[in-house]
Amino acid sequence: MSPALRARQRPPRWRAIRWALAAAPPLLLLLLLLLGYSPLAAHAAEIVHHESPAMDIAPERPFGDDADRLRGNGAALPIDSREDTGVVALGDTHYGYEKENGPQRWREIFERCGGRRQSPVDLDTSTAHTLHRPHILWWNYFLKPESVLLLNDGHTVKVHGKWADEKAVPFHWAAPDGPHYVFDHIHFHWGSSDREGSEHTVNGRAFPLEMHAVHFRKDLLSLEKALKEPSGLRVVGVLFHLSEHNNTGLAPVTEALREVREAHHAAQLPPFAVAALLPIFDKQYFTYNGSLTTPPCFESVSWVLRKEPMHVSAAQMDEFRQLLGENGKPIMKNYRPPQPLNDREIVQIRR
Repeated sequence: MSPALRARQRPPRWRAIRWALAAAPPLLLLLLLLLGYSPLAAHAAEIVHHESPAMDIAPERPFGDDADRLRGNGAALPIDSREDTGVVALGDTHYGYEKENGPQRWREIFERCGGRRQSPVDLDTSTAHTLHRPHILWWNYFLKPESVLLLNDGHTVKVHGKWADEKAVPFHWAAPDGPHYVFDHIHFHWGSSDREGSEHTVNGRAFPLEMHAVHFRKDLLSLEKALKEPSGLRVVGVLFHLSEHNNTGLAPVTEALREVREAHHAAQLPPFAVAALLPIFDKQYFTYNGSLTTPPCFESVSWVLRKEPMHVSAAQMDEFRQLLGENGKPIMKNYRPPQPLNDREIVQIRR
C-alpha cells in the first residue's frame, strides 16, 4: 500500500501528526518517546519505519520449499524443523519432560544446566530491587511480516515471521543507549492443568501459560552466534492467567494449532504483527540475567518479563494440550521448574 493511500485512511489530525513527526530529527523522536508521548508510542513502528537505523543483520532465514507449498492454503505438511524451514533450534533437541529425561536429569547430560545462573526463577516482589528506569523502546512491532509460519517442533509450538525488508524486522532496546535486540521467534510453555504451566512464578504462584519472544543482539548478527555470548539473547516473557474470555491476540495461533497437531508439522498463517501477540510495555516489568530454559541451558539470556499477566481461556489452553510431541503423545507439560537465584538480583521496573 502506498504512503499516500495509508495517509488517506487516517483521520486528518493524525495525518498532520504523522507528517510532522516524519520530518522531525531522530533525536527529537527519541526525546518524545522518552517523555512518553502516547500517539508516538502507540504507532512508533509505523511512523518511523523510514527513519529506522539500518539493520546490518544476517539475511532472513527462508522457510524452505515446503513452506512455499503451504502458502495460501493453510494445510500442514510434515517437515524437519531445521532442514526444511531454515529455523534454527535454540539448543539440543534430545531432551524431554518425563521422569527419565526431564528437567531433574538435564544436568547429568548437559553440564550447563547445573550452572548458577539458570532460568526460570521465582519473581519475588518482596526482595526484588525497584528502579524507575530504563524505559524500553520498541521498533517495528506493529509492522506485519510478509509471512508467518506456525511450527510444532515436538517440544513446543513456535511462531516465526519473515519480513521482505530487513529494516522492518522488529527490535527493541533499553533507553538511552542499551544494545539493540532483534526479534527471532515466539514460543510457549504450558502444563497439564490450569494450576501449572508457566516457567517463571510470581511470589510462588504459577500460571497456566507462558509466552517467550526470543531476540538476539543485533551486533552479533544471528541467533546462532548470540547463543553463547553473555547477554547475547533477550527473551521477553509474558504470563497468562485463566479467563472466561478468549484472548483475541492469541486467536490466530490457537485456532491454527490443530493444523500442526503432529510433531514436526508446520502451517502458513495469514500475516499479523508481532504486537498482536506481544503487547508493548515499558512501565512495569521484571528483569534479570539467566539462561535458556531448555538444554543446553546457555547462560546468555537477558530476561524481561511483563509484570501484568494477560488472559487466556480454558478452550484456548485445551488447544495447546492437544499438540503431540515427538513420542506421539500429547504435550501436557513442557515447562522447567524455577531454579535457585543464587547471587543474582531480580529488578522490578516501575514508572
